[in-house]
Amino acid sequence: MSEKIWFSILGSSSAAADFYVPVPLRCTILGMQAACSADPGDAETITLASGSNTIGVLTFGSTIAAGAVGTYAADATHGNDVLAAGGVLKLTITQLTAAATFCGYIEFDQFACTVQ
Repeated sequence: MSEKIWFSILGSSSAAADFYVPVPLRCTILGMQAACSADPGDAETITLASGSNTIGVLTFGSTIAAGAVGTYAADATHGNDVLAAGGVLKLTITQLTAAATFCGYIEFDQFACTVQ
């Protein structure tokens, strides 16, 4: 059974921006989804990371409009990392051509295990 961390972030047209979300319990990330409030520009991304490791990237396409939903791709190396409870996830949104709010969620599996 998966759980979700809901978020709302405001991207800026002046610079890329970082946002931080606490990890509620030991888990692995299953995916991320978000919709935008306006056209933020072409090929905008929200990168999900733990420390210096990228877990995945949510990408928005070209010629999008309000309500567009991004496409998530897990990182090949760190996409299945087990995260510690109390850790912090970093969401980095690229510099936009117009300010937009992104509302969405990070889906996680609370039954994380490490294969040895």
